[in-house]
Amino acid sequence: MKKSLLTIVLATAAISALATATIEQRTVRQRWPFSRTVDVDFVLSCDPSETYDITPRFYDGETELTVEDVAISGDFNSVSDGAHRLTIDLSRSSLAGTESFTNFHVELSAVEPPLYMIVDMRKTGADANRVSYLTRTDILSGQHGTYETDMTRLGISGCMLRNPIVWTGCTNDARFASSHFLFRRIEPGAFIAAGSGASTNNVFIHHAFWLSVFEFTHGQYNTMVDGKTPGIPLTLSERRPHYNYSASSMRGSTNTVTGVNWPATGYDKVGGLIATFRSRTGIRFDLPTEAQWELAYRAGTVTKFHNGSDDNAAADLIGRHRDNGGYWDNGDGVNEPNWHPSYDQPTNPAEGYAPVGYYRPNAYGLYDMSGNIEEVCLDWRTSASSAAHLGADPSGPLQAAASSLHRVARGGSAWHSPADTGVTQRQGAGQDEASSLYGWRLAVIVEPTR
Repeated sequence: MKKSLLTIVLATAAISALATATIEQRTVRQRWPFSRTVDVDFVLSCDPSETYDITPRFYDGETELTVEDVAISGDFNSVSDGAHRLTIDLSRSSLAGTESFTNFHVELSAVEPPLYMIVDMRKTGADANRVSYLTRTDILSGQHGTYETDMTRLGISGCMLRNPIVWTGCTNDARFASSHFLFRRIEPGAFIAAGSGASTNNVFIHHAFWLSVFEFTHGQYNTMVDGKTPGIPLTLSERRPHYNYSASSMRGSTNTVTGVNWPATGYDKVGGLIATFRSRTGIRFDLPTEAQWELAYRAGTVTKFHNGSDDNAAADLIGRHRDNGGYWDNGDGVNEPNWHPSYDQPTNPAEGYAPVGYYRPNAYGLYDMSGNIEEVCLDWRTSASSAAHLGADPSGPLQAAASSLHRVARGGSAWHSPADTGVTQRQGAGQDEASSLYGWRLAVIVEPTR
């Protein structure tokens, strides 16, 4: 078979989109004469406290080339000051069959990464302004309401996130419990899986993804599925997390006819309500894997609770015990009777789950991750130390390896004591179980990923 030869020629200086960041000392190298793999080494110069996304553009002479994301790996998301490398595997792109390039070169630009993504679910994929983004600069402008950069003011200690910021003003926006989804970008990272017994990091997430700031609500279901027009202000019931909806209804059944059995059929095979959301907007909604959920929960901490504490008493400072109305035991030992979600008394604050955004956020600005309603993930449930839940970007075991048809549910709920709402809490939610115990936090999967 004839080997095709790429001719690699270094481009002119890369372009930086922001005056505070520059890209320099850039080299483009083919790994060996008949290889389709190209390495781009560059140096980003910026404030050490800042990070940028790197956007590559590819050319043969003056002709711009299309290189799909799946062919690109390396440093491109949240890149900090210093030396970095992007790798392009053209054999994985639509250019795989191209015999040669006479003047292949790469230009790079640095852009401020978005932190929040807002999706208007009233619009379809063809509508303009369906999706909008907010950067750190946008939040710091104060034009979108309150924010916090001092994590200690949110009761969080020991956070290792770079430049953490939480948009606290989003809790006052009724759109995010009715007609819109609000997502926070979660950066790649590593952690010790809760319950695995390991002493060093054993889970590695290599790609950024988006996770919803709030749990999926009754108001969103009413607006998006039943077509109801939400009233303002929303009722207490509309602002609470949605329940009595099975995993089969949310993401699709697992039989061979529909063929949506995660992880064997991957992210592409999706039915149920999530498929409706996808077809309406063109956005790849899904449930998070357990690993993605835990990385997001931890938000730069290594403790049982996302406020940086292993002390079970610290759970009170996250949830509703002291600050938010006493949904947990107020010290009189009487708490169980009024925890069950109920439509019978929807205006009674002693009934049902809390409105979303009622518990304190973690350092990513994700609300209600300890307590409120348990959140179902994509993974089939096995032991936390199962190899299928560990390693690089784990997707959990195949259904046949799971102990039963149960998905993993994380975070505990109002049914649990505060001590049982930390990152170590793992439950099993039946695939076809429409229960008041379990709810949802949606993700947007960026795949194929660079």
